[in-house]
Amino acid sequence: MEFEYKIGLRVIKSVIAVFLCFLVKFIFGSSTVFYDSITALLCIQPTAEQSLKFGLNRLLGTFTGSVIGFIVLEAAKFIPFYKEFLYVFIIPLGMLLAMYICIFFKKERSVAICSIVYLCLVTSFESSIQNTEQYVFIRLIDTTLGVIIGTLVNKYFFVRKNKEI
Repeated sequence: MEFEYKIGLRVIKSVIAVFLCFLVKFIFGSSTVFYDSITALLCIQPTAEQSLKFGLNRLLGTFTGSVIGFIVLEAAKFIPFYKEFLYVFIIPLGMLLAMYICIFFKKERSVAICSIVYLCLVTSFESSIQNTEQYVFIRLIDTTLGVIIGTLVNKYFFVRKNKEI
């Protein structure tokens, strides 16, 4: 049995998109390339239009999850016994609200990333996140960068006419 594998265009575009994320972050002196690289990688869809739709859903989910997470963390400062045990109830209720907002606005494809971003934010209350505003802002910037890079790479690199990649 002979094994033959050719690297496809989506693989090449994915590598280029991640490389560009690293390059942009290197140029601007930032070492955090995780979220933008993941977003750029996921934005490499079969068509440029699908990349844009995916990216916009990712941005909306990131924004919604970040805002609700920020609100929960800020409110937690004023809730007695939050860190002791109330977080067990409040965090899932906040996630319900975040998911409901996506569904209410008919953006069901944003629900998963919204929930992931929300949970990343609110479950880090004991870790290194000191400034929630800064964390939310950086997360949004990283996601936006990944969407832009992934969508542009998919649209303008190795363009095929009338075919999905």
